[in-house]
Amino acid sequence: MDLSLSDDQRAVRAAFADFFAKESPISRVREVEPLGFDLALWTSLSATGAVLMGVAEQLGGGAASAIERALVAEEHGRRLAPVPLVEAVVATSALAAAPGGRQCLEPIALGEVIPTIALGEHVERWGNTIYGITLKVRDLASAEAWLEKKGIQTEQLRPDVVAADPDDCLGAPYFFTTETVPGDPFDD
Repeated sequence: MDLSLSDDQRAVRAAFADFFAKESPISRVREVEPLGFDLALWTSLSATGAVLMGVAEQLGGGAASAIERALVAEEHGRRLAPVPLVEAVVATSALAAAPGGRQCLEPIALGEVIPTIALGEHVERWGNTIYGITLKVRDLASAEAWLEKKGIQTEQLRPDVVAADPDDCLGAPYFFTTETVPGDPFDD
């Protein structure tokens, strides 16, 4: 079995490596760090078609394979690009699969709308949030003390989970736990 990349896949990787090297240098990442989002980068990235790359061609997407999407995500991560690319690719794929969601694809393609996924439990508990982030820590008490020292309000949800107040964290809930985070590739 040959698992090496095809010429097309290598071309996709090279194109996005060049794009992110040019559009998301570390100086720019640091510049937008307080917000964690770069609207100019988002606009440029949308223009490449990357956001709809997982959507079928007949719906205006690029019909990219999972491997091609992973290659673009790898280059996105390599440059710490401050845009929600992976979330947007997942959201557009879900919208494309839902008949009512297809009408949203055009403004997304134009960079006018930033799609994301909100899970019902998070929306019910935390309101109309964009996303939540869960981090595994070794010592929950130390993490909670550090957050409070930084002026971030916390709430203990369970013995193994502390939530940081979204109002103190750019509007998104941050969760800290000593338990395994589902999908964590670094967890032993």
